[in-house]
Amino acid sequence: MFVYPEFPSKLAGIRALGFAPFIALGDECNDLEMLRAGVYSATSADAHETVKQCVREKKGYCSAFVSHAAAEDILAWTSGIICK
Repeated sequence: MFVYPEFPSKLAGIRALGFAPFIALGDECNDLEMLRAGVYSATSADAHETVKQCVREKKGYCSAFVSHAAAEDILAWTSGIICK
């Protein structure tokens, strides 16, 4: 059992580390806050439907792959953004 003073937030961690702007990659509902805040967002084919909808609304990238293949695909997409 974990006891937190407040709900854990990936976005709060990103902000605490001073990462801005950032590219957000996630596949579960606990990633939504981070995905919404990222300049670019991406997810895998097997992500939760709410996550895929969020990424589509941001005109982000929804990989056609799952698991390791999705990670490779999304990192290639991310590389294309960074290397522009």
